[in-house]
Amino acid sequence: MQNYRFDPLSQDEVHKIDLATMEVLEKTGIIVENDTVLELLEQNGAKVNKHEKIAKIPEYILKDGLKKVPSSFVVYTRKGEKVRIGGDQTVLSSGAGASWILDIDTGEPRPATKKDSENYAKVTDAMENISLCMSPIIQDVTPSLVDVHSAQAMICNTTKTPWVCPGDGMQARYIIEMGAVLAGGMEELRKRPVILGLASPNSPLRLASRDIDVALE
Repeated sequence: MQNYRFDPLSQDEVHKIDLATMEVLEKTGIIVENDTVLELLEQNGAKVNKHEKIAKIPEYILKDGLKKVPSSFVVYTRKGEKVRIGGDQTVLSSGAGASWILDIDTGEPRPATKKDSENYAKVTDAMENISLCMSPIIQDVTPSLVDVHSAQAMICNTTKTPWVCPGDGMQARYIIEMGAVLAGGMEELRKRPVILGLASPNSPLRLASRDIDVALE
């Protein structure tokens, strides 16, 4: 799908949000639960309170960082097809995050299983307009390995690009190793990423240690 954009905000509204974000990060700061990252931020000009683990990041650091982030990037399907994220192209993904589903046979709600994740991936694989595959939150596996099981279920049941959200650095590392096997080696994975990952800050204004570990992996 190309040239379809959903723009609920005007450019003026986007600009106001941008300015407010810069102000909050510089004056209020953000909690960063990782001493190494705090040290890096301080070395690059941020004001760091190591006791409270708060980093106040000046606008010039943020703008310099944004200049280094590409406006788009490419991931690959198992068939070698390119999927460009960003720019003017609209990319659709299956949904994720549901820990319960409606049973297809009974219509009753129940915890999501690994089999559901596998079937979800198969349905996604058959949908032409869906480029990325995500997973429900599997409830019938070891909780500390949920995201590894989700990645395995997607990798084995769709040629689409799996989009994973590892809960910690250990799971991220295992998933990266799975991606390397899929790509033909770690160097090939760097050149042609076949898995898309996500690490998110916690609201309000907190980078949890587990999410930082995921990003660092």
